[in-house]
Amino acid sequence: MTNTLNIALIGTSLITSPKDRGWFYLLRNYMQTGSNKRINVYSRGLSGGRSDWGLTVIPSVVDLRPDIYIIEFINDANPNDGGFSVNQSVANFRTMVEIIQSDQANAVIYIMALVRPRADGEAEFFPNLHAMDEAHKSLAEELNIGFIDTRTPWGDPSLHPDEFAPDDGVHPLLNGYVRVVLPTVAATLSQFL
Repeated sequence: MTNTLNIALIGTSLITSPKDRGWFYLLRNYMQTGSNKRINVYSRGLSGGRSDWGLTVIPSVVDLRPDIYIIEFINDANPNDGGFSVNQSVANFRTMVEIIQSDQANAVIYIMALVRPRADGEAEFFPNLHAMDEAHKSLAEELNIGFIDTRTPWGDPSLHPDEFAPDDGVHPLLNGYVRVVLPTVAATLSQFL
């Protein structure tokens, strides 16, 4: 067992939005507390990115040789921008996993359902969100990889209005990540510390 745990996050602006003030840095600190391992978190996200973009960058992420991969692409749930389908998302996620496993057979891989958009944001941008989450969960079970769901424990965003800017129901502010994402992800990954 090594003294370093390297985690790679691949996804959308929910991974790298300036509104969240770099929650992935806090994830590193959150997990580092009480651990004898050095935690490194690499973030590779693109605003508006979809899993087809993920396919183009996954080889460069594999080159980093992380211990754990976490993949999220909420924008796949928007069928209105180019007609992207849930089936295409599943196919792309499957291919990303195959690319990782062809290089690192024992890599730890998670598909992640990250954050619950506000109702207005979900209705406008992500009408296929529930179907996509269910399809990704089924894919994770089929491929025997992990599924991290922080969307369900997020609950109803209207009960936490302080977690979103009034003009943006999609990208939470940092306090939403701190309330739900950090403890959920850290609890999931604690077995590797």
